[in-house]
Amino acid sequence: MATAKKTVKKSISKAAKVPAKKRVVAKKVAGFKSFKLSKESKPFASFGIKEQRFYWFILFCLIITLTLWVFKIQMDTTTLINSIA
Repeated sequence: MATAKKTVKKSISKAAKVPAKKRVVAKKVAGFKSFKLSKESKPFASFGIKEQRFYWFILFCLIITLTLWVFKIQMDTTTLINSIA
């Protein structure tokens, strides 16, 4: 016959328990304190020569030049084909 094992309960001593420390949570700092509108330093629709505007102007000139060059090649090709036929 099988014998049943006896379980032994171990008692935890009160001295071994360590009191839990309270966790301190740091306060979060708000990013914005107000939503007041400020005056613009310069008008929205102001016109000024800036570096980026200069680059756009160069790109525009390049595109127009290449378009006219391709148009000239097409016209020369058309003239040549018409003269042959």
